Amino acid sequence: MKILINSNYSLCGGIAREAKELENFVKENPFYELVTVTFNSQGFFDKFVDKNVTNYVINIPRDIIDKRIYSGLRDLEGARKRFDPLISKIEKIIQSEKVDISIVQGTYYIPWCLFQASQETSTPIILKYSGILYKEEENRSSEIRNFFFKFESSFNRPNIFTIFPSELTKNTVERLFGPLNYPFVI
Repeated sequence: MKILINSNYSLCGGIAREAKELENFVKENPFYELVTVTFNSQGFFDKFVDKNVTNYVINIPRDIIDKRIYSGLRDLEGARKRFDPLISKIEKIIQSEKVDISIVQGTYYIPWCLFQASQETSTPIILKYSGILYKEEENRSSEIRNFFFKFESSFNRPNIFTIFPSELTKNTVERLFGPLNYPFVI
């Protein structure tokens, strides 16, 4: 089974730590293969292979960073247009690696790109909540909060398995965005 997961270079963040633990597990279990997708803003693309783990490092285009990631976005169509270069790169990785399942960690723009690419390629998805973006950004302007609500609610799809870190997170997400078909608390 080949699993795709998003990660980052942080050594202490929850998403990076969980991805590293999964990587360690996969290296010891040859039945599995892992493909990680990490993003950077340093202007390079690279691929590293270590046993049954393949790591892709994808550049975040300068124009996305220059727009302050979410600035000016009002709807999902605008987000799709802005992040399309990243989504397209992930789609190519999914197709070339023949990924069986995507584990999407988080609900900010990088996991959203992985989510979109997985949907475009009909790759099954497990969404793993780390925090609730909409709640984390409550102090922002109403315009950006409205966008975050649309953005985060787009993850609520009938065929998605969703993993939560707590019952509180699960209940809050379902209260905000509607009931989920396959919610799990671990």
